[in-house]
Amino acid sequence: MRFAWVLLFIAALTGTGCSRCSPPPPVEGERSDPRPVPPPEARAAPKAVRDPRLLQMVKLSVQADQILREAWWVLAGEKLPAPRSVFGKVQRAALLRLDGRLATKNVFRCDRYEMKITEKPSWSATLAETCVKNSPREFAVWTLESPTSARVEFSPQHLEEVLGLGTSVYGRRLTCRLRWSGEAVLDHLSCPQWEQDRRHQLLRLEVFEYKREGQALLRLRGRILENLQPVKKIEADVPLEGKIVVTETELAPPIAVPAAPVKTATPNPPPKALDGGVAGHRGQAAPAAKSVRRGAPAQGRPGARNADLPARGESPAPGQSPSPALVPVLDPTTGQMIFVPPGMIPADAMPTDMIPVPMNGVPGWPGDEPPEATPPLAEPEFIEEGGVRPLPPEPPPEAPPGGR
Repeated sequence: MRFAWVLLFIAALTGTGCSRCSPPPPVEGERSDPRPVPPPEARAAPKAVRDPRLLQMVKLSVQADQILREAWWVLAGEKLPAPRSVFGKVQRAALLRLDGRLATKNVFRCDRYEMKITEKPSWSATLAETCVKNSPREFAVWTLESPTSARVEFSPQHLEEVLGLGTSVYGRRLTCRLRWSGEAVLDHLSCPQWEQDRRHQLLRLEVFEYKREGQALLRLRGRILENLQPVKKIEADVPLEGKIVVTETELAPPIAVPAAPVKTATPNPPPKALDGGVAGHRGQAAPAAKSVRRGAPAQGRPGARNADLPARGESPAPGQSPSPALVPVLDPTTGQMIFVPPGMIPADAMPTDMIPVPMNGVPGWPGDEPPEATPPLAEPEFIEEGGVRPLPPEPPPEAPPGGR
């Protein structure tokens, strides 16, 4: 009996201790876990499904970037860090579209991009820089030609940082074609007519070809230009195994073509003094004298004959016959006969065939006074330069009455 009470006592003590040590029952509406719970909006959202074509673009751009930098090391002896090539910019633009951010920043001078995707007629992505507000600069267009091939077109005018200043100014639009297999493994890359600056020179490659399977992984053929003139021919082969061979051959200088003479407008020559002291231009006639002043020598037409003309009031020298082009006239001021050209006869002079018979040593009509009815003198009729047609002679005057 005593043993039973002992057992009851121990059981009572044990039940009391467990009830005291156990936590209180949870209150309705409260959590039993004391850790803080984040709000519903802060929980991680499910990841969006990535566009497989953008993932494909990233993988292919990484491989093409490595090929371009390897080719540049062969041609220029300069190793560029990744991703310093045109395909490196394509890669970063695709990564920004996929993830919304870039792990590394400021790889390029302008490292902010936007992408516009067009689904029809074929899937294409237009890539542009957006460092200038409201002025995107398009630098590449990626177009899928088939599920395993694509064409990429670059605009050199917006790729000065990668291709160089000369290519950005003088370069043409560059086109590359890619072909791959499997999980975006690049099999073939071809960029014909590729251009890029090299130490104040311009590399223009007619052949830029990469083949993953072949004896030559990389095959380069082109020319080196200085001042836009080809000065060297360059050839390079990068084999799968063996030595890299680069050959530069000097080209013959181009034959200089003489420039055509440039016609320049020459000013008119100064007036040249013609014979007789009259100035005039070639092809222009010297102005003729309009009138002759009294007491001044008669001015004739320009020509060598003017030197032989006697001055007004003078007769030809003894033994010198007057020129056939001169006309004898009477000078009304001096009463002497002078010789002048037909076109220079003074208005108040008269030809010698019209001069009346002098009376008492004074020219005039017979008598002290001229008759009342004096016929006016007719103007001479000019027929040619060489002379004058003489007027018909007048009938002799009638004798006055009284025998005078």
